Amino acid sequence: MTGCAVLILNWNGRQWLRQCVDAVLRQDPAPAEVWVVDNGSSDGSGEMAGAWPNVRWLQLNSNVGFGAAYNRAIGQCRRDVVVLLNNDTLVQPGWLAELTCELDRHPEAAAAGSKLLFLDRPDVLNHGGGQITSLGAAYDVDWGARDPAGERPSRACSMASGAALALRREAFLDVAGFDESYFAYFEDADLCWRLWLKGYTVRYVPAARVLHAYGGSTGEGRHSAFRIRHCQTNRLQNMAKNLELGTLSRLWPASLAYDAARLGTLRRGGQAAAVRAYVQGTLCFWQLLPHVLEQRRRAQATRRRSDAELFRLGVLAGLGQAAAEWRRLGSLRSQWGRFAPSEE
Repeated sequence: MTGCAVLILNWNGRQWLRQCVDAVLRQDPAPAEVWVVDNGSSDGSGEMAGAWPNVRWLQLNSNVGFGAAYNRAIGQCRRDVVVLLNNDTLVQPGWLAELTCELDRHPEAAAAGSKLLFLDRPDVLNHGGGQITSLGAAYDVDWGARDPAGERPSRACSMASGAALALRREAFLDVAGFDESYFAYFEDADLCWRLWLKGYTVRYVPAARVLHAYGGSTGEGRHSAFRIRHCQTNRLQNMAKNLELGTLSRLWPASLAYDAARLGTLRRGGQAAAVRAYVQGTLCFWQLLPHVLEQRRRAQATRRRSDAELFRLGVLAGLGQAAAEWRRLGSLRSQWGRFAPSEE
């Protein structure tokens, strides 16, 4: 192996960047390379490029989005393992060793994800592994739950958050990396879904602990029009690209019913901007349809696992499981205030 590289994606994250990079550099053993991938920041982040002589700085001219920025960085990096990291994170001692050792123990795994805890509530889970739903969305397992005492063993998971995710570079390239039509949100779910389709597995490593400022890297709240629009576009892309045709035809009516329910809830709540964003997200999906169909052709041509197997393995959550989680998250909204999750 040629070691691992930690790639820190930054966009106007000057306030977070120093503590993020310093924590990575304190890892033992240290990564072979640390990169800052700056996505066209305008907050003076670039002035920090000389603060760490051993850190590589990849400066992009504009904000090309999460997936596109990482595609460019991973295309230039030659390490066997690349670790994606948000700038609004604070990795804990032993984090990197836990992720890389997990990949060593599981040669079939293409990705290993971290446990995310709220930076200002470090006893509460932000991400305990992720779950893809059959309607193309994804959610953080155990979001809002107390971090359990003691470390649970690592396990296979449906998807892992791109906020702190180790990837085998060869596997990442084997599935053509991130789909760059996903500017933000659900691109990690799509990537993990395609890894499972291709025959790889994804792992969740609770001992790889990361504190996360939760929304600090984008500055967008979970109920923002920006998030709603992109989540809707990308949820539909996930379904259309990655489900078998028979499964897609059975679930599309449920997707339409879900859209109707969401729009009704938003209208009754007087959230006109959110309604517009939801409609815009749907229209954007249809505008992207030629691209989606081409991506679907590629994903289906090389798939090694059926939808039936993915449901059996728990990679895809059925409608009942997803609905139960949405109800749980809904009950948290009244308790959590600004921390409250959205339905996406």
